[in-house]
Amino acid sequence: MEIRRIKVPTALVWSAPSAVTKTDQTYLKTGDLTTWLAALKPTDKDRLADNDSIVTEALFNDRVVLDRVEGDWAHVFVTRQGNRQERRGYPGWVPLAQLTTADEELAYPTTTVRLVHAETTLLNEDRQPVSILPLGTLLTTTGQDSEWIQVVTPLGQGWIAAAAAKLGVTGADDGDRLLALGQQFIGTPYLWGGDHTARI
Repeated sequence: MEIRRIKVPTALVWSAPSAVTKTDQTYLKTGDLTTWLAALKPTDKDRLADNDSIVTEALFNDRVVLDRVEGDWAHVFVTRQGNRQERRGYPGWVPLAQLTTADEELAYPTTTVRLVHAETTLLNEDRQPVSILPLGTLLTTTGQDSEWIQVVTPLGQGWIAAAAAKLGVTGADDGDRLLALGQQFIGTPYLWGGDHTARI
């Protein structure tokens, strides 16, 4: 069983390579989901939803089981997403370029951190910006102080602000805090995706 990791901020998992059209090529080449979404026309969004083109998404550093490679595409199972029909995880296709070539586990015990802000800047070892990671991204940590967390990523060693792992919302109760968290996403573009037949 070969394991790979996602190396773009958000990887769309497609129902088949044939579901991709010319409109989607920019995203496939760059992995820049935000720019691609902004350029989509309503008819493009309808096509993606109506044809069940996108079955799920995987986040930066998510592990996937590599099933097979066909040309520039990899059929994978997203291990963090359960599926009643497949124990390895949620199945689908991702561009091979959005995966690492291997998955190296560290030889010593580590902890993980989940990002809880809408966007978090990942810095490289020299503290230069590398990527913007979405909420929910899970990273392996190798060190920490009050301001910074050192992490291992598919792009190498890096750093994130310690605040990225601290929920920055307040409220009188859980409901107020949940509402405040949701308000951070007002104006965020949304694209429905998923194969409803796989969820039965």
